[in-house]
Amino acid sequence: MIESQASSIHITAQQRDFIDDFAALWERFAINPTQGRVLALLYIADRPELTAAEIAEALGISRGSVSQITRQLIQFHMVQRISRPGDRRDYFRVSGNPFGEAARAERAQIGTFIDLFQRGLNLHNTSPPERKRALRNSIAFLKDYDATLGAFLTTWEPPRDSEQP
Repeated sequence: MIESQASSIHITAQQRDFIDDFAALWERFAINPTQGRVLALLYIADRPELTAAEIAEALGISRGSVSQITRQLIQFHMVQRISRPGDRRDYFRVSGNPFGEAARAERAQIGTFIDLFQRGLNLHNTSPPERKRALRNSIAFLKDYDATLGAFLTTWEPPRDSEQP
């Protein structure tokens, strides 16, 4: 288990394996594996919140990397920055519904992609249909995906703490 002795974080072999496996899975989706390592650590830490220094020490990465990675994870709504009164340090924790919040953030950008693909399609005014296929299919997919994801996010709720996943 992760323990705090002074400011030292200790990770068991099983926790290290979880962190490494999570990072490898993250990387398979073309996402920075260090993001996966930070997120995995925050998922399994004994304490709900860790400082940047604790994250850096536990994972053997620089404070600058932690700063950059946590900013990205916050932007994706997967991690939250927490301030404590009287403490100048920032603390980080996994959002209560990280993938749900990330999906909502992703959905907010779908229209931007559709508009951009439509601009690309407009550049093919005289092109044969096969040259337009990828753009048309991307637009159609994103419209359907947006509608389906929107319907899902409207009805899905995280389980209560008393419920098992």
